[in-house]
Order: sequence, then C-alpha cells, then structure tokens
Amino acid sequence: MDAMTTQFEALVEAVDQKLESIEKTSVPGFRQQVGELVNDLLEMYRMGFEQVMHYAHSYPGLPQKLAEDPVLGPLLMIHNMHPLSFEERVNKALENVRPYLKTHDGNVRLISVEQGIVTLALEGHCQGCPSSRITVKTAIEQELMRLAPDMLDLIVEGEDHLEAMSADDSSRVVIPLSAVQGVTVKSRRTTGWFALDNITTLSPGSAQKTRVEDHPVIIARLGDEFFAYHDYCPQCRHVNQLTLRVKDSALECQSCHALYDARRAGRSIDHTSYHLEPLPLLIEGHEARIAMPVAE
Repeated sequence: MDAMTTQFEALVEAVDQKLESIEKTSVPGFRQQVGELVNDLLEMYRMGFEQVMHYAHSYPGLPQKLAEDPVLGPLLMIHNMHPLSFEERVNKALENVRPYLKTHDGNVRLISVEQGIVTLALEGHCQGCPSSRITVKTAIEQELMRLAPDMLDLIVEGEDHLEAMSADDSSRVVIPLSAVQGVTVKSRRTTGWFALDNITTLSPGSAQKTRVEDHPVIIARLGDEFFAYHDYCPQCRHVNQLTLRVKDSALECQSCHALYDARRAGRSIDHTSYHLEPLPLLIEGHEARIAMPVAE
C-alpha cells in the first residue's frame, strides 16, 4: 500500500468521524446546513469526474485503470461512474478470494445479485468446519465491502445477514464517507486488513514470521499458494514456535513437536481435536493483505 492510499484511507476515516459527530449535534439547522454543503461539494466533484471519464473513454483501457486505482476507484463508485457494474464487481471480489478459499478446501457460489443484495453459498470444507467458516466469511465480506461498498446486504446461506448498509435511510442527510472504503463501523471494530511486505517474494517451500497488530503470525508458501496462521500451538500453548516442514507441508511446533497440516486449514495431524487458527490472506499481484482482529 503506497503513501497516498494510506493517507487517503486515513482522511476518509477522519471525515467520516467528523460527519458522525455533526449528525449528533443539537444546534438547530446546523446538521441540515452541513448536509447540504457536503451534497453540493459531492455534486461539484461528480461533474468533474464526469468530464474525466468522458475523456478517458477515448483511450482504451484507461477507464478500467482508473477504476482499479485504490484512491480513484472508490470515488468513482460513490459517483456511480465505475466502469464495472455492481454484479461485475461482486464477481471480481469472489474471484479474488477464491485462491484463499482453496486453502480451506472450499469455494463460494454466487446465487443471486438483486437490488444491491448479494446471496452466496459456501461449498466444500468451508461449509462444515466452524473455525474455517468464520475466517472464510471474514475474507469474503471484507473483499466484497472493498470492491462493492454499495452492497446493501449480504446473505450467506445458513447464516445471519450482515448489517444492512442502506444508502436510502432518510434519517441521514450527509453521506457516510466510510462507505467510500466499504468499511462499516461494525467491521472496523472487529477486523482490519493490513498490508504485508515481502510476502510475495517468498520462495516456494519457505515460511516467514511477522507480527501484525502485535499478533505473531507465520506465513508459508507451498507451490504457488500462501497460507497464514496465528503462530500459536493450541496443544502446548506456546507462541512463536511454529516452523515449516516442506517434506509433508506440515507446520511443526518446536516446543511439543505437534504437527499441523498447512494446506488443510491447520488441522492437527496427530490429534484431530486441535487445529491452528488460520487467517484470511489475499494476494493481488505483488501486494498481500491479511485480516486481523483489532481492539474496539
């Protein structure tokens, strides 16, 4: 993640917090005036983006390149100028996350996209293992919120809905800018995506240890696939003791020598009642992002 993207995300969150504070004010007419000002500013920038996209369409591939930019893409979405339709962006998000789902012997099937409501079904091992299902759902939800923040609701067969993210709530005068980045207050308090450096340069058959949000993490590369786990052994409860055994794709605890299958969601090879805690890991080109719990 480059410096501009980081600064943009920080600015979005800061503006969003200020708007939330303004919405709680009791000063007569103030909230309404701020809402009108924000809407006028958004309309002014919409007109500017409309001109930019008009000229961009004269150059093959340029609209798509603008849409893929981490700063311009979200802005195009809130102005309804993204070159990809909502359904196309949903499908792209699912394609991005499928390599990660394979590490859990699972997949996701898109059932329907209707009026901003996305309905999915988890398949394979993801459907039956509670711990695997939770991490898989986190990865899917975060990627959908990143590429399709205009999603109003997400339904996973057999699961509760996400909180609705309706933009038509008449009680809101100003637009919540957290929607630009696709991060709801609920998701921001529970899980965050963090950039990882030097992960895509890992050689096949190697592992790297790091710390994310003060959590010890081990990331292993087996062939072209990447796997991430909390560096914690549930059998002896020691931290930062896992190492990769390339010969059998196992993660071994150097303290108690317990073995876990790195390719199969960290299942214990010796005792089926134990398993490592896998972490959602998304690889896009030369960039890697990992989902970690964050403090409220």
